[in-house]
Parts: sequence; structure tokens; C-alpha cells
Amino acid sequence: MKPDMKAFIHTTSWRIALTILGFFLLPGMDLFGQFTEGQEFFIQAKHSSLYLEVPDRNTDNGTVLIQNHRTEQDNQIFRLQDAGEGYFYLVAKHSGKAIDVSGVSSENGALIHQWEIWGNDNQKFKLQDVGGGYVSIVAKHSGKALDVSQVSASPGAQIHQWEIWGGDNQKFRFITATNQPDDLVSESSSLWLINDINVCWEDDDPAYSQHRQWVKEAIQGTWGDVADINFTGWGTCQDYSQGIRIQVDDNPDNSPHTKGLGMYLNGKENGMVLDFDLVHWGSGYRINHGLEKGIKIIAIHEFGHALGIAHEHNREDCGCWKEPQGTEGDTYVTPCDNESVMNYCYSVSRSNYLSPYDIVGIQKMYGAREREAMAQIVVFNQGGYNARFTLVSQTPEEGYLPSVDQSRMLMAGQSQFFSIPVDHTVKIKAEYWDGSNYQFIKEISGITFTDEHDKKTFKTYGAMWDAQFVSEGPASSTTPMRKLTLLCNGAFAGKFEITYNDGGDVKRFDTGSLPVGQSKSYWIPVNTPVTVKGQFHSFVWHTAHNDGIQTINLNQDLTVGLEGTTFGASMVQY
Repeated sequence: MKPDMKAFIHTTSWRIALTILGFFLLPGMDLFGQFTEGQEFFIQAKHSSLYLEVPDRNTDNGTVLIQNHRTEQDNQIFRLQDAGEGYFYLVAKHSGKAIDVSGVSSENGALIHQWEIWGNDNQKFKLQDVGGGYVSIVAKHSGKALDVSQVSASPGAQIHQWEIWGGDNQKFRFITATNQPDDLVSESSSLWLINDINVCWEDDDPAYSQHRQWVKEAIQGTWGDVADINFTGWGTCQDYSQGIRIQVDDNPDNSPHTKGLGMYLNGKENGMVLDFDLVHWGSGYRINHGLEKGIKIIAIHEFGHALGIAHEHNREDCGCWKEPQGTEGDTYVTPCDNESVMNYCYSVSRSNYLSPYDIVGIQKMYGAREREAMAQIVVFNQGGYNARFTLVSQTPEEGYLPSVDQSRMLMAGQSQFFSIPVDHTVKIKAEYWDGSNYQFIKEISGITFTDEHDKKTFKTYGAMWDAQFVSEGPASSTTPMRKLTLLCNGAFAGKFEITYNDGGDVKRFDTGSLPVGQSKSYWIPVNTPVTVKGQFHSFVWHTAHNDGIQTINLNQDLTVGLEGTTFGASMVQY
């Protein structure tokens, strides 16, 4: 008999005994046999894999519950408090307030919010087993279940009560939060006994050089970043090469896989297979996430196998996948997590590839990586355009900063942070978006850090025809600049036209349509007279109708806005 089957039989017998014992001896325990006073849980909806949450960590009575991505914050943790007769209060950890059916209503659609505990039946819930490790949460006063409104799978969907109809949006998994265990199932004998694992490619096709770099960055930035494991080499395999040997193949009959778990891949030719085209296999990844992200998702999953982790969905307590695949593990590192990258129910809508529990699990198996002292770079787009910043390490040693780290597209007024090891030197490039392509502004090299408290700020400003990029803001530029912010603060969309003389060169531009409450900022040479014309928009732009014209000598940062309506508009300074 397989060791994992013995464990399953033993565990099953134990659960049956505990359920019978709980029925007779433990008041307040549901017949499901898992829940007792004082336990703390994350509560995950089956249909969306999102978690119940009191939004914004609000502590006010009447705050309506929503579903959201897991954040590890205590506004997603709920404590069971015995309410008698097999019912519980579900108490939000951050506020100490209980889940409550609003208005003590028995109607379908009544919202679920938090309220201070006052003991009424609309705060008491029974957890009823619905199979597969899920429960329905049934209100005592109405007999109706918690339900994610409109069967929505989107973050922010509200929670209400509805008559029980069996939908997956009424089924919830309670994931223990008390001890923060993880989700992985591993084959214990397959764990590597060394910390340095060689990686090599069976061929070095130059057409796939960028793809190989994507894989290297993905693995070093996930498993290699959080666990005490070093992935070394990354060159072309030789006949004698040990470690993980990777074959690249787009054959529809040879989908990405590994020929074993963990150290059983050591030196095995073509031990891991990856696909860099995602045409015959994995086209959904390419279509939904793009080629780069699709390749990275698959590679991270396969490297999980190479570290000794089996498929998460093979577990009987993971109810999301019916057909187990590949080698089954013999050790449950932690309870099931449908967000694990090793689970075929994995959702890549979150920004990070590894779930928080993937991280805890791999650290249990191999230990946590000691972190370097990190400093911080802040990039800030203050220009009248969209911009991006690209950081490149100038330090030859491998570090936590990838060789290239790039900001998302930053709109005017947006910023982004980068953490940099203090022993690294980096350069940073700024570009603006002209509507079709990124255009170069400037590059600054030789950026270094003295200690982990060091923080450096870099900004862009100006208009597209005069984009500037400096350290620590406009004051360090050769020509002092002042910021002019144009704000639509009225009842309709508005726009502004700006004209000024810059050394004999007349510059004229407009903001285009600005919705109510939005603004644009421009950097203008100090003490330059600027003419600002504002217009409101009702149904068409009336070029002959001006709601205000001002000429301003810009000797300080200034905000100018339109106020009122199209029938009584005025332009004011703030």
C-alpha cells in the first residue's frame, strides 16, 4: 500500500471519529466536524476563489462585505464565536464586529454587513457541509445563505443573503489563519540536498534567447527569491551536465512537463520540457496573458515540480479539479490552497505569480533566503504626458534587482517604487509616450546607495516637446521651472488653452477634454507670462464662447480651475 494511501485512511478514520465525538461531546460544533470556538479563518468563495473582506479595514457599523483578492490583512480574517445550538458569530478580526444581515431582513438580496454584536439571530450562522471541503453559511433568522451577488467573479462584488439554490457562489472554503500554514503537497524523498542547483538548456537556439531570459528572471524572482535555493549556470547542457536540463519543444504531443519530481531530475536529459511558442499547446495562456507572461507562468509551475512539489489539485481536500495528474506527493506541507501556482485552479489575475502560501510552503521545505539590505528609488511622472522608467543594474553580480526592471506606464502625477540592494549601482532611463511609441528623454548612470535607509527620487516634468528628467525635482534644472495645474472643477467637462513666449518661440497647446475633477499639469519657465483660456463643454465646443481668460506671471506653482456651469462659469486661481 502506498504511504500516502495509508495516511489518507488514517486521516479519514480520525475525521469520522472526531465528527462522532463532536456530535456527542462538543456543544457549538457543527456536524461538519471542523469548526470550534476561537478558530480564525480566511473565507474563500468557490466560484471566484476570492475572499470575504470588510473593505478598507473599515470599523464602522454597516460596512458591507465584499469579495477581494487575498491580502493577508486582518479585515479578511474572521473568528468563530459560539452562539449556541450549533450556530456561530463570525467576527471580523480587525474590528471585533460580527457579520450581520442588514435590517434583520428575511428578504433575498439583503446585504451582509458588519455590526457590533447584540445577540440577535441575524448575526448567528450555521456552517453546513456542501461537499468538497466547502460549506454554506446559513443565517438563523431567515434560513438563507450568504451569496456573492450576481454570481460575480470580480473583486468588489457585494455579499448578500439568498435562498439556498446550490450555486458555487453560495459555497465557501474556510482556510485556517491561526497558524498561517501553506498549501503545498510534496514528495519528501525528492527534496534536493544541496542549495545550488544547476540549470541548463539542451540547445541554445538564438531565436529563443529572449525567452530563455524570461524564464531565468521568472524563476530567480519567485522560488529563488524567497527560498534558500540558488539556480546557477543557465548555459548550454553538456553530456555530463547535472541539475535541471530543459528541452524546448512546441510539439502538440509533448506539452510542458517534468519527468519526475525534485532531485529525481538531476542530470536527466530533457528532464523538463517547456514551450516557447504556445501555439499547439497553451494558446490560452498566450491569448489571455501574452507570450511573456504565459511562458513565465508555465515555467514557474514546472520549476515547482523540479523542487519536489506535486500537483496541488491531486489532493482529495482540494475540490477544484476532478482528474489528478502526474506523481502524487506523500507529504501535505499545509492545507489546500486553490491559489497555488501548483494548482490547476490557479488564478493569474493577481500581480504576484506565487501565492502567499506558496512562499511559506517552499520556505518550510528549503528554508528562507536571507534578505539583503535594500534601499529605495522613487520615480515620479510630473510631466504633461505618460511616461515610463527603466532601471538596469550596473553591478555584475546577481542580485534581487533583475538585469532590467521597468515601471508600468505612469500617467501624469503617478509614481512607482523600486527596492535596490545597497551594494548595487544602477542606471535609470526615462521615456515619454507620444501616442504611438516611447521616446527617449534622458538616462542617468552611476546611482549608488549608502545604506538601507537611503532613498532617491527621480522626476520627469515639462511637455512632450520639452520633457525634462532630473534627480530630486525641477529645482536642479538649469532653467528654474514652475508648475501650472489646470483643473476642471465644474459641472461639465472642460478644456484649457495655454499660450506663452519662450525666448521668442511662441508655444501654444491645449489640454483636450478634461472630465469633471480631473487636471493636467505643465512645467513653465519661471516668471513667464502665460495666457490661459478656459471653456466648458455642454454638447459641442463653442470656440467663440470663452468662460475665462487670464494672463499670469508664473513666479510660483499655481492651480487654475473652471468653476460653475455652462451658464455661469468662471476661471479662478486656487
